[in-house]
Amino acid sequence: MNNISFKQRVCQSIIDQSKIYKKIFIDRQYLICSKCFTNRKYYILVANKDNYLHLVGVHTTLTPSEFFEKCFNDTLTENDFDFSKKHQSEKSVKGSVRRKISALEDEKYIKERQQVLSFCTSDIEFIYEYNHSTCRRNYYRK
Repeated sequence: MNNISFKQRVCQSIIDQSKIYKKIFIDRQYLICSKCFTNRKYYILVANKDNYLHLVGVHTTLTPSEFFEKCFNDTLTENDFDFSKKHQSEKSVKGSVRRKISALEDEKYIKERQQVLSFCTSDIEFIYEYNHSTCRRNYYRK
């Protein structure tokens, strides 16, 4: 039986999930419109490489951009991150990371993200997706 440590599992998971994050969110914008929005008629959802570090919840001395690049390029090591955060116990941080990693690895969640449904609600009128790298446009109507 091959036992890997929690840190090894987290490392491999965040490397694997960085590819999906890039495919679904980097270089894309999603215009979300709904009659139920009260502050604005629409919102634009944009995600950057720098957001990924916050999404996975680990601590590192790397910049958020360096962290994402190491994940995406399969060069992240266990020495590049830890579970220490100011005013939080290691146990608490590990629990938070465990929940975040679990959500990222959830197959249903991944399929929903690929179908641009993870941030939709029943009151969404339409979503307009623009991919900067391919200049491709997608339009999703309720």
